[in-house]
Amino acid sequence: MLLSKKIVLAASAALITLGGAFTIQQQIGNQHQQTRFKEATINAKLALWRNIIRVEINGLKTSLRSITRNRTALAALAAKNYPELNDELTGTYNRLSTANVLSEVIIITPDGKTVFPADATDKSGGQTALVQKSLAEKTRAEGLIKRNGGPSIAISTPLYKGRDIVGVALVTKNLAGPSEAFKQSDGSEVIVLGTDAGKVSTT
Repeated sequence: MLLSKKIVLAASAALITLGGAFTIQQQIGNQHQQTRFKEATINAKLALWRNIIRVEINGLKTSLRSITRNRTALAALAAKNYPELNDELTGTYNRLSTANVLSEVIIITPDGKTVFPADATDKSGGQTALVQKSLAEKTRAEGLIKRNGGPSIAISTPLYKGRDIVGVALVTKNLAGPSEAFKQSDGSEVIVLGTDAGKVSTT
């Protein structure tokens, strides 16, 4: 083979090798860009969701003050005068519920009995981990619980009369509203999973 042909063949092989390397590098670059785009999209959705939930939690925290500072209600709870307790808190609940601040206000005695609302059909509030934590650690607790067949944001806090804990207040906000707000803002479906990875709710 002539030297000139060898040089041409060698040059062609080098170009093919460089072309293949460039194609692989381009594919890796595209994959990296796609990964970064997916991560940025997920982070943006997460930030939006956290902001929506933060607003709801702040609303629940504010609503608790209407209960923890209600001396008449606390005195009625301490005296086990539950009819007066219900008379005192019904207006508070109606006002906060109408304003869409919360879904439920539940008052539970230290022995786990639900005493507000008097006509509550679900009496399991006292068995939630949040209420148990508030009683055991004498502190406020917040998290996600299942209420009325769906997930709810919830905050529980001890109620005091003097230095004695006379009960626990549990306020909740159903996630249906926040989930729909997220869907309207982002266009994404919202699926809430339980600790066992089972679906709890979806928009």
